[in-house]
Amino acid sequence: LDGASVRRTPSIARFLRKGGSIYIRDCYNSAIRLYSNLKRLSTKPASERFRNDTKRIYVASGIRGLPTVPWVEFLIKRHKYKFLSLRSFFGFNSAWERYNKGIEIRGIEYRIHPFYNVYCPPAYTLYIKMFHKWIKKVSKSENPKHLNSALEIGSGSGV
Repeated sequence: LDGASVRRTPSIARFLRKGGSIYIRDCYNSAIRLYSNLKRLSTKPASERFRNDTKRIYVASGIRGLPTVPWVEFLIKRHKYKFLSLRSFFGFNSAWERYNKGIEIRGIEYRIHPFYNVYCPPAYTLYIKMFHKWIKKVSKSENPKHLNSALEIGSGSGV
């Protein structure tokens, strides 16, 4: 697929829905434009279809304009990947940004640097409220004496 083909987004969407795959070889910008156009065509009920369709869009490992993500470079060198799904690349890219910049969590005096595939709650305040609610529930149990401290290990965010 090249940049000129991106203009045929409706026919590309039908092709993807039939199980076809798209391989983008010219530049990363073409992949982003196609993804954006497909998203624009998608309606709320079709959002699951959009996610399924975009799983089969692949970008060549060395295409022009592809952001540098060390984890992707490792995969390409180690496993000799020629193409990577665009959605996987988005995941690697955002995970790298979180790892590299770190995530600030209120109440903690340092930033955490989670690795790829580690759950990072999108709304920390909501997560903290949920954890606080659990602590209150447990402390009202039959034997609250056993609750001297709590350790939450399920988020994977490093907190």
